[in-house]
Amino acid sequence: MTGSLLAGLMLALQVQAAEPMRLISADAGATNMIVALGLADSLVAVDVTSPASGDLAELPRIGYHRNLSAEGLLSLSPTHLVGTDHMGPDTTLSVLEGAGIELIRLPAAYSLPALESNLKTMAEALGREAQAQSLLDRFAAQTAELQTHSLKGNKVAFILSARGGFRLAGAGSNAGQAMIDLLGADNVADFENYRTVSMESLLAMEPDVILVAGEMSGDPAAALLDSQPLLAHTPAGKRGHIYSVDGASLVAGLSLAALDEAERVANAVGNPDPSSH
Repeated sequence: MTGSLLAGLMLALQVQAAEPMRLISADAGATNMIVALGLADSLVAVDVTSPASGDLAELPRIGYHRNLSAEGLLSLSPTHLVGTDHMGPDTTLSVLEGAGIELIRLPAAYSLPALESNLKTMAEALGREAQAQSLLDRFAAQTAELQTHSLKGNKVAFILSARGGFRLAGAGSNAGQAMIDLLGADNVADFENYRTVSMESLLAMEPDVILVAGEMSGDPAAALLDSQPLLAHTPAGKRGHIYSVDGASLVAGLSLAALDEAERVANAVGNPDPSSH
């Protein structure tokens, strides 16, 4: 290999290495983690569940993470697509991989160890191990705080509110159960996954705390109370322990934002204040 050819190859490699990352996030949890790692400026698009505020307000929206369009994503010239193993369809992901786009597919996290593992995996994939250390330190502190303010012995109803209806989270691998586990509480439901239940059934379950996940642009808990006034007669309603939870923090399992939500709820239950609902 001639000196000039070698020099040209080295220059090409340097240019490639210096190419800035162009990240597309396919769910709110991934977006939250990318921003926390200091890479907000590297985002070129986010999904519809990611917050539309601050640095993200002007970014294109790519739609639902299970129904991604290869053509639409390729038009944004990304270097990486980041999300969970809920991303799809597989045909779209295959096209993106064939185009040289790196896919970072994290397993949906339904436990603290799984969330911590995802943070480490993403930091390594994006070359942000140093920045991740402060997040891991905060993660440990929040975990300790949640253990200190555990809601052990409390029966919690986790309600997913959407499109005018609602479903109650049962046991198993779902975001509602994961949030209840974060709080150290017991799930009021005795079934698996999510299920539509009547208000009378919920009253009979006698939840001590009710969490209502939905769009935080409104107030999911207040909206549900307005439409279902019987909730005020539950133990949770009588004690003022009905709280809104940001549904975006739980789109594909636990996220760093879900830790913040759990900490807020735990503190609110310990120090009831109507403004915290």
